[in-house]
Amino acid sequence: AVVSTQSTGSLHWLKIRERIEFKLYLLIYKAINGMAPPYLCDLITFANTSSRRASSLHVPISTVVSSHPRAFQTVAPMLWNKLPVELRSSSDIVTFKKCLKTHLFKKSYQLSD
Repeated sequence: AVVSTQSTGSLHWLKIRERIEFKLYLLIYKAINGMAPPYLCDLITFANTSSRRASSLHVPISTVVSSHPRAFQTVAPMLWNKLPVELRSSSDIVTFKKCLKTHLFKKSYQLSD
């Protein structure tokens, strides 16, 4: 059965695009905090090493221009740097997931704070 946009909004479900972003953001959060596999954690580079949690990630210019624009090491920093600092600085994964879902839901359905 097809679920209408109105129903998905009332159920607090994310649209498909935002659900994919949610999964990517969660993977990035885990990689930053050492909860992801080492091969993903190794791909994360901070732009400022003094404050890791809320810091922006370094976007490698060579991969943006090259043939791998969808590679994790390129997409992860570009997505992460778009998040509000309050979200990036979440102290634990439960808080991060809750705030991230709310952020993406508001973005998806054009709701104001």
